[in-house]
Amino acid sequence: METVAKNIVEISIAGKNITADVSRYLSQITYTDKEEAESDDLSLVFEDTAGKWKSAWYPTQGDTLRVKIGRPGHFLDCGLFEIDEIELNFPPDTLNVKAIGAGITKDLRTKNNKAFENQSLYDITKYFAGKHNLKIFGKYFGEQDAIMKNIKLLEGIKIERKTQENQTDISFLATLAKEYGIIFAVHGDCLVFNTIDELDERRSILTINRNQMSTARFVDKTSQIYSSAIILHRNARNNIVKKWEIKQPDGQDEKLGTLVVNANVESDDQAGAVAKGSLKNANKDKIKGSFTIFGNTKLVAGVNIDLTGIGKFSGKWHIISSSHTVEPSGGYTTSVEVRKIME
Repeated sequence: METVAKNIVEISIAGKNITADVSRYLSQITYTDKEEAESDDLSLVFEDTAGKWKSAWYPTQGDTLRVKIGRPGHFLDCGLFEIDEIELNFPPDTLNVKAIGAGITKDLRTKNNKAFENQSLYDITKYFAGKHNLKIFGKYFGEQDAIMKNIKLLEGIKIERKTQENQTDISFLATLAKEYGIIFAVHGDCLVFNTIDELDERRSILTINRNQMSTARFVDKTSQIYSSAIILHRNARNNIVKKWEIKQPDGQDEKLGTLVVNANVESDDQAGAVAKGSLKNANKDKIKGSFTIFGNTKLVAGVNIDLTGIGKFSGKWHIISSSHTVEPSGGYTTSVEVRKIME
């Protein structure tokens, strides 16, 4: 079986570089990079007709795994992962090693119950960061001004009461952030928060034309797109339902539906923030798509690109997730999921 060594820069397990030893057995590698709370994942498929991988070379679950993928001079550091699942298939004999982002620990994936009262979103984030020994970062890693801007944003979101009910810590944080139009994820040892507006404002890093795409699919929808929002909150003590209605921004189509949000809000300011965030989060997916091109290490989740040659679908797009795959039959390919950035 042909291997994919020419497209692999480096493979390390438990801190040891094993590229020279294992590359000739590696028949496929796939790295999937995701913008939101879901963990990035890595999959390596090894040819094992000699039986080495299922016995003497059997990987250890929990070991760290780091891979750099691409071609000489153009590689993508996929980050640090932890071996999570090992799968044997035959015939032919192959061993599939699956790994998830090292920051997504078992504790972070354990369901918990906890109540938060009279705290900011930043206070709640600090609690989870301390609990899991993680850092809090904002827009760009290492840019202090941007980090401070996002910290102030989280500090400004006041939450009178929110209860984590049989949810994992990562799911609870992601759901809470999404209520306010904020995208949350764990990358490495960092909790990362970005507003949808911030993501949309980033400059495009490259232009891709229709003739560069091997396959593509784009969808423009009106269902589940809204021009206004209603926030409903039932007071458990007196059973009274309070209602806030947020009208659509100027220029929006009034014929679109109204988003009804059942949220635990206690003030006009909080209701306004939840309504704005919920509308932004719902409407950002109006025009979505996916395409596959020859492998490109620049195409990672969170970046913006320009697409041309596709008529009304041409314009600025945001990458939601990307998958980088190397295999003998198809070489190096990159598949991405994207959403169009509306003017």
